Amino acid sequence: MRTMLSTWNDGMIPFKLSRQIIQRISNFLSSSRLPVEFTRQPRELKYLLRWKATEFRSFLLYLGPIALKGNLDQANLDLLL
Repeated sequence: MRTMLSTWNDGMIPFKLSRQIIQRISNFLSSSRLPVEFTRQPRELKYLLRWKATEFRSFLLYLGPIALKGNLDQANLDLLL
């Protein structure tokens, strides 16, 4: 998951997401509020290198499918899910 997100964020041109898409995903992550049972609130993608494992887990299981649904094409979204 870390490799996929860092490739979409900072990778080579064919795989990198546009700045607008990255900003929309970051806005969604920073505006979403998780219940208190989650140890960490989500951070923006610009802090991706500092994300902890719990942040990756919450993105993969809960926030990622919602954040990427309108921002990623269907073929890549099917690979992720």
